[in-house]
Amino acid sequence: MNSTINIQTLFFAHHDKELQLFYQLQFNLLTNNPISAEALLRSAGDKAINEAPYKLLNNTERSGRIEYLTYWIINKALSDFDSIYLVHKIEHIAVNVSPSDIIKKDFVKNVLALLVKNNKHGKCLVLEITEKLPIANLRNTIKNITALQAVGVKVVLDDFGTGYTSLPLLGKLPIAGIKLDKVFSDNIEDKKYRAISECLIDLTKKLDISILIEGIENQRVHNIALHMGFTRSQGFHYHCPQSKKELLKKIT
Repeated sequence: MNSTINIQTLFFAHHDKELQLFYQLQFNLLTNNPISAEALLRSAGDKAINEAPYKLLNNTERSGRIEYLTYWIINKALSDFDSIYLVHKIEHIAVNVSPSDIIKKDFVKNVLALLVKNNKHGKCLVLEITEKLPIANLRNTIKNITALQAVGVKVVLDDFGTGYTSLPLLGKLPIAGIKLDKVFSDNIEDKKYRAISECLIDLTKKLDISILIEGIENQRVHNIALHMGFTRSQGFHYHCPQSKKELLKKIT
């Protein structure tokens, strides 16, 4: 194991009893079957849903140590993959990464080391680049995404349509797909938002990349999304985030 992984292991060792991952399933709208499980950081114990993880994320982002937390999450998610697959037959685990992670020189090497450590093929992992921060080094980002996808790891743009989203990025980054921000499902009956969503569906087909709409919270929105042509979705209508223990109790 390389030095960066060792550093992150030591740095977050004291958080093992304080943090855990919850998972929210993502679905194929055409088959109603789960296709992925997104890993979400939570505090451990009875008060699992609170602000502590977000404070930790903000603090580590500011300190420049967000990559160590990212590696901790990737490692934990990969270690949980087999048990979740046995129940839900998911294709992969999805993990959020910061734009500041993806540009790092050793990022690809460290991700590959975690795949080897957990005896997993790259196709088991999807990395969702959040767009709350700008991509500072486009050249390194393209290089690292290309290297990751060469070993089967898919990279998608999360929160698409908000933050630092830019349509030209779809032509520059070798991504496998996009996740539309919840604002699109919240406003799915608005004429303008619906027109933008339909254009993006058509655009992703032409680019041969996937598109997922998140934030589906009721049957009406689900029906509209399906009618519009969305084939992948995520939201409380289908599944609320659960700990691995709870997730494994329910067979869908």
